[in-house]
Order: sequence, then structure tokens, then C-alpha cells
Amino acid sequence: MRCRKVRSLLSAACSDELGGRQLAAVREHLASCPSCRKESAYYSSIGQATREMPREALSDDFNTRLLNRIAGAICRDENQGVSAETGATVPLASAGTNGNDGRSGDSGSGEPVRSRAADDAGDADI
Repeated sequence: MRCRKVRSLLSAACSDELGGRQLAAVREHLASCPSCRKESAYYSSIGQATREMPREALSDDFNTRLLNRIAGAICRDENQGVSAETGATVPLASAGTNGNDGRSGDSGSGEPVRSRAADDAGDADI
């Protein structure tokens, strides 16, 4: 196995994600290649340092709060454009869409207007 291929597999090898022939080939290469062995030691030290880091306790509602913040940010981003002249972020209504870009504003049908994030997330209206 060549160095380029071994280096592409080192992270997986150091995380015990490789098995069988690939792991054997990586180990065989490392036995004869000081450069890749050094790179492997680097990956191993990162893994060890990560395992030794203290774990933070998360609140029971952490995932819900995180997903809500992400959805809110996506909605804000969808409702803004970028000015071609200044590069500044501007509301889409100012960017020439009259505020109705098919994702925001009044659809005229009386139905709630869904963001693209809601479409991607399933049936929940945002």
C-alpha cells in the first residue's frame, strides 16, 4: 500500500474503524515507513487527548434547543439576501423580491407559508 492511501486510512485505523485486510495492510506499511508512522502517532495522540477531555453534562432539552436555534438561523438566512453593491446582508424585500420569494410572506391562499427548512425537516411549520 502506498503512503497516500495509508494516510487516507489513518484516522479510521487509529479509531479502530478498520478491519481485515485494510488494517493489516496499513500496519504492514507503518512497519516500514517512518513518515507514515509519525503521522499515525499524531492521530493516536489526538485520539488520546480527546478521550482524556472532561465530558460536559448536557441538559435534557439540549437537542431540542439546538435544533430550534439552527432552524431559526436557517429561516433568518432564507429571509435575507446580499447586496451586490456593498456585500451587506439586506432583507429580501429590499433585494427586489417584494418580500414574496415563495418561502416567506403571505401566500395568498390562507395557508401558513413554510420555509425551505420546514420542507426539509418534514411536516412541521416554522
